[in-house]
Amino acid sequence: MDIVSLNNVWIALANVEKRKGFEHLLKGYGAYVNIVVKANNIEDLEKLVQKTFYEEGFVLVDLQDIEYLSDRLKKFEVDEDVLKLVENLSNIYPVQFDTFHTYPFKDA
Repeated sequence: MDIVSLNNVWIALANVEKRKGFEHLLKGYGAYVNIVVKANNIEDLEKLVQKTFYEEGFVLVDLQDIEYLSDRLKKFEVDEDVLKLVENLSNIYPVQFDTFHTYPFKDA
């Protein structure tokens, strides 16, 4: 993957929960999912991610490990499936997500 083409591409781990009325989306209460995002800054990233997940029937609980994808690639190996998500990023679809890893209940 060409690091030059990764300008304004971020990677993060999102924690999401199902919105009321969207219980059919997951077998668990919520999920963690790796995401890649095309955004100018962290504030834009958070707004885009929140909006995208809401439209898909989820509430964004939090984002973890937010950093430029190019920086992550310098330090760690990133799963090929996550890297393929970058190819689908566009101004129309600035957020792409990988497999949802569900958890069965909400912590007290």
